[in-house]
Amino acid sequence: MQSFAKIRNSCTTYPHGYNCEIHFHPFVRMTSDATPQKPIIIDVRSPLEYASGHVEGSVNLPLDRFVEAYAAVIQDKAKQVVVYCASGARSSQAVQFLMAQGYANAVNGISCHNVANRLGKSVV
Repeated sequence: MQSFAKIRNSCTTYPHGYNCEIHFHPFVRMTSDATPQKPIIIDVRSPLEYASGHVEGSVNLPLDRFVEAYAAVIQDKAKQVVVYCASGARSSQAVQFLMAQGYANAVNGISCHNVANRLGKSVV
């Protein structure tokens, strides 16, 4: 079984910490018939952080339980997945892990408010 250390070790280490930043892609991708796909929105913050405010429709999957639980939440590897945390550090690690597992459409949304603004959703 993989662990958080496995996620962290797949990232590049820089003097200021870990960096798994993914180039920013549009969050809503168009299908071939030009209808927007709704991304799966994952919040990798702690349950307490999630309870203090999260993107409407997001799923709380804390980073310390991410490796064990991600497959149950994100079943389609082709689906777009937007992952966020407080600053983008934890979500960057989760996105790097997802990409290593074959989830090519995973993007780092950085923060709750950034994702809410980009997707036109509320913070609840």
